Amino acid sequence: MPLLPLDRLEIGMVLDADVHDRNDRLLLPKGESINDRRLRQFKIWGVVEAFVLKPAPEGIETTGAAGSAPPEMDEAHLLVLKERYSHCDMDHPVIRTLFEISTLRSSRG
Repeated sequence: MPLLPLDRLEIGMVLDADVHDRNDRLLLPKGESINDRRLRQFKIWGVVEAFVLKPAPEGIETTGAAGSAPPEMDEAHLLVLKERYSHCDMDHPVIRTLFEISTLRSSRG
């Protein structure tokens, strides 16, 4: 759970603690991923640092569409994975990242 200054935050990083402005107004809750709009919002509201989880592994896209899979993955494997994650909130950044990691590992064989 590193505490990073604003200039070291990157798109796709997942927050490990809520981010509040100077007036203690919640800007982004724990578990959400940072996007370019949120980075601009942090600058506007005076956020200077944030706790984040470890950055996503290289090659993992955390900002893609929920439930997407690599093009080389066959339909049977994709259907099995979608069934496994059918009761999960695919809009949650952690669940989406787990799904994407699962699809990458399944596509490698």
